Amino acid sequence: MSSSTSRHFFVFTTVCVICISAFSALGLIWLRQQISRTADRTNVVERQLVELDRRIGILNEQIAAATQPGIIQARVAGRLRPSRDFQVVFMQERVREDGFEYAVRDPFETSVDLAFLQFE
Repeated sequence: MSSSTSRHFFVFTTVCVICISAFSALGLIWLRQQISRTADRTNVVERQLVELDRRIGILNEQIAAATQPGIIQARVAGRLRPSRDFQVVFMQERVREDGFEYAVRDPFETSVDLAFLQFE
């Protein structure tokens, strides 16, 4: 190899190394920026989750307080009356092989004739 060829090769190699280093540095900066943005978004979502958990806790406390038997009884005091005879329904008990069945699972029968009825 001649000295000018080796000099061109050295300059070319140096320029390539500098370019690769510069692009790598820019790539690392871009990656760090993306990581930072993702971390910021994650922090926002985590704060929203904490706030939602806090609100759910408050709602659960309110539901628990509102459904206490004493509170329900106080709310309906004086407005309830004993049931009448026609309002009481007795279910027939059926015995099955694996135990008792207290209510019929399919109380209503379907009929094809219902499809032909016209309600006005």
